[in-house]
Amino acid sequence: MELSPYIQQQPGGRYIQFPENTTSIEPLGFVGEDFSIIIVPDGVIHIGRAAFLASRVENITLPDSLKVIDDEAFCGCIRLKQLYLPNLLTHIGTRAFMGCDAIKEIVIPQTVEHIGDEAFAYCRRLKKVFLPEKTILGQDVFTYNHPKLKIEKYQKREDLPLPYSYS
Repeated sequence: MELSPYIQQQPGGRYIQFPENTTSIEPLGFVGEDFSIIIVPDGVIHIGRAAFLASRVENITLPDSLKVIDDEAFCGCIRLKQLYLPNLLTHIGTRAFMGCDAIKEIVIPQTVEHIGDEAFAYCRRLKKVFLPEKTILGQDVFTYNHPKLKIEKYQKREDLPLPYSYS
């Protein structure tokens, strides 16, 4: 099987790294791929609809430049364990992380204005969410998560407990 020029094979598994001049990840670009790591370079401002739908990724590095995660971008990434959302992010689309069962906690940056319907639904291990008070939520954003899910609202990043208060 021939690999895309972005996909690298390493002893620990496959990973994807985009060229430095990339500003957008195309819709449906990597559906169902098997990656250990996805590295999205600085300069990317948009991840397209269903770009990594049902990929078997464990770790994602998102750049500080990222502003939009479109609908279903990471939906069904059941192995995704770690998720750092960058400080310039303004929009998380409908079902963007739905079914990402391995995620246990999330800090939503203050810059996020809107989270789409069911964005984090069916993340069954999700126990803790730090959510800005001003963020507008769609319907059923946090449904069918861990039964002890705790959502803590905050006004300023400094209000978060350590280590979350660091940017």
